[in-house]
Amino acid sequence: MREFQIGLAYSRQHLEQLFFYTPILFLSLFNAHSKANEVVDFEDVATRPSVNEPGGDIVSGGFYFDTETNQSHRSNRFPGSQDNGSTHVNFSDYRGLNPVVMSRVDRASFSLFAVDLTEARLRLGSAADRDFVEPASEVMFTGRFVGGGSIEQVFDIGSVWNTYHFGDHWKGLSSVTMKGIGTPFNNSYEIDNIRFQLVPEPITASTLTLAALCVAAGCRGHR
Repeated sequence: MREFQIGLAYSRQHLEQLFFYTPILFLSLFNAHSKANEVVDFEDVATRPSVNEPGGDIVSGGFYFDTETNQSHRSNRFPGSQDNGSTHVNFSDYRGLNPVVMSRVDRASFSLFAVDLTEARLRLGSAADRDFVEPASEVMFTGRFVGGGSIEQVFDIGSVWNTYHFGDHWKGLSSVTMKGIGTPFNNSYEIDNIRFQLVPEPITASTLTLAALCVAAGCRGHR
């Protein structure tokens, strides 16, 4: 009888462990899944239709876009612009002096998957205006890894919106620098819908492993 009571207590202990750690396991899995397919679409800093609003640095979608010369424009169905039906951002890398550094406000690391890009072609009147908004033919992205080192990707962009995909190695980034290139002057480009994923914190991965081990131990003890 005593052996039966000891065995029952032992089983109850493992069942309690099972009931305690199973929610942790599933919550960890849910959190990891919920971080996928996140998008910076600039709708949290949206501007009114038919507006091309000048500005400087931008905070959107949890990211800080640091422009070297504090120059940017947020456009929404602005006449003559490369419209995509929603708010997007125009960066002008004037003579290479206005690169944009993208990093997380909370300093978290992230992976980069894809981005929508097009030339910035504001169809204005005078020749001087047309020169001033001379569009970039390419956009260069330089990613910097948390542990050091960097990676680079150059996209040839056109006069219509397209989605451009990064490779498998754009993971564990601390920041990404964007530069319009290809022309001697303004190198303007439009950007929208930056697809990313946050890299889980180390405690999340360790908690997930611990939960899985405890659930497995509980199941073995119950048997």
